[in-house]
Amino acid sequence: MSELSKKIKRILDVFFSEKIIASIFLFLTIFGFYLRFYKLTDQSLWFDELFSVTHSANAASIAELLEGIKWDVHPPGYQIILFYWIKLFGNSDFSVRSLSSFTNIISIIIVTVIYYFRINKNLAMSLGFAASLSACSTLLWYSQEARSYSLMASFGALAIVLSMAYDQSETLYTWFFTSLILFIGSWIHYLGLIWAGSIIIIHFLYNVFKKEKRKSIFWGLTGFIILVSYIPWYLFSLAGHKMVPMKHIPPVGFTFPLTVMLLFFGRGVLTYFPALIFTTISEFSRSPKNLRFLFLTAIITFYFVVLYSLQIFANLPMILDRNIIVVSIAYLFLLFLNSKFSEKWKKTFYILIFFSVIIQLYDFKTYTKKILKKEDYRSIATQVEKIKNDIGINHKFSFVSTHPDHQSHYLPNEKIEKCEANTNFYTINKSKGSYLIYLWGHIDKSFVSSPNQHCLFPEYEIVNETIFYNAGVVLLKKKI
Repeated sequence: MSELSKKIKRILDVFFSEKIIASIFLFLTIFGFYLRFYKLTDQSLWFDELFSVTHSANAASIAELLEGIKWDVHPPGYQIILFYWIKLFGNSDFSVRSLSSFTNIISIIIVTVIYYFRINKNLAMSLGFAASLSACSTLLWYSQEARSYSLMASFGALAIVLSMAYDQSETLYTWFFTSLILFIGSWIHYLGLIWAGSIIIIHFLYNVFKKEKRKSIFWGLTGFIILVSYIPWYLFSLAGHKMVPMKHIPPVGFTFPLTVMLLFFGRGVLTYFPALIFTTISEFSRSPKNLRFLFLTAIITFYFVVLYSLQIFANLPMILDRNIIVVSIAYLFLLFLNSKFSEKWKKTFYILIFFSVIIQLYDFKTYTKKILKKEDYRSIATQVEKIKNDIGINHKFSFVSTHPDHQSHYLPNEKIEKCEANTNFYTINKSKGSYLIYLWGHIDKSFVSSPNQHCLFPEYEIVNETIFYNAGVVLLKKKI
């Protein structure tokens, strides 16, 4: 070997040292945490976020909150957490969205620490796992929304790693925290309930088969407690309320668990997909000694079997990228549950992870924040103020919307009347020539182009309409 070759080898050995690699992954992890707050409030809260915020912010008590959301399709776990979060930090856009960001960051830190101390005591590998979670495209996006998906993913990730920790060490605190996380996760979202159930059932069946009485009792008792806890909620909200398919969730084919990786990881799928296929084949080609890998594979499989069964036999399609967001974390877990790498493959794996992390962080900061838009309710409030100033602030305006509670978030001082879509709205005691402001959102066509999707105002003529992204303001004047 020439002197030049030796120098190059020494440089590469230094560059690929565990400490250098760990430092790079740590930096990328922190940068991913930063991106969760990057331009957090540059876009308005959209329709679903406003549903969450208005119900949790306007309720005076938990009882009032539960009464307001009893007909919602989801359990009240997220709304209750958001209720107390708003009590502490207010209902500003930054505050309500930061709950998702903060929870996701904390969960990644806890998952990484448990992974390091209980699963793989390799610092570079553990921080590579942290960087992968921190840069995950779908986690980044939904950690910036005031919705339940980020919390569902966060508690789902904690449930995975804590269930592994419990199998390794049956201490009282691992028993308590595993049960607690599964319980909370099951109340965040109905898909969280199915995920928690999948973990519990797979572990329960395995331990029954292995005649592990103590563990079988733990998993059986945990599942029983969760099911019993749902009885009051079922009687309060779901009894007599027929579940119907959501029109915005079409049925998906059986290849979706693989194709969804593009939505989970963006261009990072170019490395994650072949790496996951390679890892799966290599693990199953060996004798099945890697129980953690087999357990998680079984949990994911059971989870999809339940969802496809609901889609096929109960006509309840629920398989959507945001609904199964926890699977993105499970896929990353599988990659990092691979049996011990040789030094040669370990360095290759680090390079692949580095590429995937970099490309996802870059794409989110450069493209995602610019391309993906949310319904612009905030600009509606700005336009209303402009209209009032143009016409005269002393003029008394009437406000109407199909969703007045949503519009009131950015217009808290205005009394907004409710009207139904494709229904005539009549005013009483309004003089001819008086103005009415119609506020609309969550509709893809404007008032002028498709009036049947909006309220109808036969007594009024249109002065002008200002359109924003899937939202708008219509100034109307009563006919003379």
